[in-house]
Amino acid sequence: MMPIARALLLGLLVAWPLQPLDDAMRAWVKAHQDPGMHAFMGVVSSKSRVVLISGAVLGLAAGASGRAAGGAGEEMAAGEGGGVHAETPGSGK
Repeated sequence: MMPIARALLLGLLVAWPLQPLDDAMRAWVKAHQDPGMHAFMGVVSSKSRVVLISGAVLGLAAGASGRAAGGAGEEMAAGEGGGVHAETPGSGK
């Protein structure tokens, strides 16, 4: 049997007994839902895409500008940062 088919079969055998637990949990959650929150959460869910995309664009822009400006990581790698450097005896430094 191919490894992918074996893994798929094993996953199905492990997940199948857990289906009644999933069904029971779904029924419990639906029974305890607050109808007033349903409309509010619908609005929040529909607006979340705008916030997610805006945040991703801002994150990409901030990351790119930080790398373009040449952060402290490049200076430290070149040995020009404010770190402690050991002096070599007789080097005159």
